Amino acid sequence: MKNIIINLTGLFLLISSSVFAQLDTYLNTLNGNVEKIINKSGSQFPEVDVQTYNKDGFLINEKHYKSKDIHKDSLRYSNSYKYQFDNKKRVNIIKTDNYDIEVRYRSKHYVMEYSQYTYNHKVYKIHQQIELGLADEYYKWNKDKTLLLELSFNVNKKECKKYQEEYGGLGFSWDNHKYIYKYNEKELLISEEYKTKVDTIYDLVFISDSSDNISSQYVFNHTESRSYVITFQYDINDNLITELTSHFDGTKIIITYDYEYDSQNNWTKKKSFVDGNLEDIDVRIISYFQKKKDASRNLKSKNYEN
Repeated sequence: MKNIIINLTGLFLLISSSVFAQLDTYLNTLNGNVEKIINKSGSQFPEVDVQTYNKDGFLINEKHYKSKDIHKDSLRYSNSYKYQFDNKKRVNIIKTDNYDIEVRYRSKHYVMEYSQYTYNHKVYKIHQQIELGLADEYYKWNKDKTLLLELSFNVNKKECKKYQEEYGGLGFSWDNHKYIYKYNEKELLISEEYKTKVDTIYDLVFISDSSDNISSQYVFNHTESRSYVITFQYDINDNLITELTSHFDGTKIIITYDYEYDSQNNWTKKKSFVDGNLEDIDVRIISYFQKKKDASRNLKSKNYEN
């Protein structure tokens, strides 16, 4: 029986969230003509992901294992993919084992199922209601609508109060907040700032008078204790090497990454450090398609031997 192209109706009942991936999910984004990638996650939560590609760089099979190594008994899921193209040689349909994904193109974007993406695969929205209308998210973009500059989260207090009165409960602890993003010339994220309301915190101070009577008082300090800024640094291969989180109460957390690369400048080992302490190690085994030998070179070699 032929696979049926799934439309929006009943979408959430039929397929998993993997359908909503961007086109990059199905393409090799590494250097070189990659045939297979085996990703072994760190020791804390060991998993193995295996992606196999065709010579055109399209993903044709992926397997996910819940273990440190590849074992048949630990296989969690396996998916296969085939592709159909339109007359402009663009991906038109992605055929999976259980369903088909239709890709429809417009002037400046493409649509996969219900989601809309620009050609560089950034979701473009201005506003959406979330949490059943109890809150709103607003988005600001750069001029080309390709980079998200701000994301604002606003609580609908009226709807929250109405919901609480109708259904009871302890209420909502959400705060209005905003994310501000900055990028470098390569469009890599270099700064993420989280801003929320100014909190009030206090320190308890003990005071002794001349009669050695001890009293206490609260010294109030106003600080944006829940706000923070994360800055990102990359190496020459555009891989993240430093992630520094600076909280407005003065605390800092620094995560650094150390890589080992193969001859194609793809990383094969990534070490993660938190405040200088080794936290995890990820390993990536990459296989490449072998280039065909030059026929003329082989012919010259044979003539030379004769």
